[in-house]
Amino acid sequence: MTTHQAHVPDLVRDFDAALPKILAVRVRDIAGGPNRPPLPGAASRDLFARADLLARDLGMGPLTADGGGAHADHEHVEVAEPPRRTALLTALPRELLQ
Repeated sequence: MTTHQAHVPDLVRDFDAALPKILAVRVRDIAGGPNRPPLPGAASRDLFARADLLARDLGMGPLTADGGGAHADHEHVEVAEPPRRTALLTALPRELLQ
């Protein structure tokens, strides 16, 4: 188990605690745990390369979230970006199925 996997139960608990405040919902019956190793980089390298090229074709630039302050108290994502990222998420399966 990696260091990050060890934190999954805490993250799930924190997520469950935060949801009622955000969406007025409750997550129930989360079972299991971090029982799989991380995906090796080589397993998704070709897919990532295709997605990166497609993102550039769509005028998005690199496959990173637009925002700032990664993993800091001031971390944020630009609100205008999710619709553009959704375009990529719909275009990639179409590309792969052709």
